[in-house]
Amino acid sequence: MIIDEIRKMECLSPKFKNRIKAILDSEKLVLATIALKGSGLIEEIKRRQDIKLFEMTHDNRYSLLLEILKETKTILSEIASLCRSTIQDSCPMMGQNVGPETEFVSQLVSI
Repeated sequence: MIIDEIRKMECLSPKFKNRIKAILDSEKLVLATIALKGSGLIEEIKRRQDIKLFEMTHDNRYSLLLEILKETKTILSEIASLCRSTIQDSCPMMGQNVGPETEFVSQLVSI
């Protein structure tokens, strides 16, 4: 009961709402949980076009983990590809180990 009250207070706090919106509007990759039911901020977040929702149940909790990991890998691979293109454009010696950026991109792609 106390946890539900804390959640309600958070969702009603303008500072909390603004911070959550700023995080979701950023270019950061966010993995979060959200209540199944709710209005206001919860409903607003669920309507966003730039998110993917997974509904976890008792029956799918293990297979859902694999699905989320697969989706995360796809997103990271896309990011790594963009990073690789950017680095190649700015560094013609990409084939050579020129710095930590190339190692980072290689690790992301091989995930």
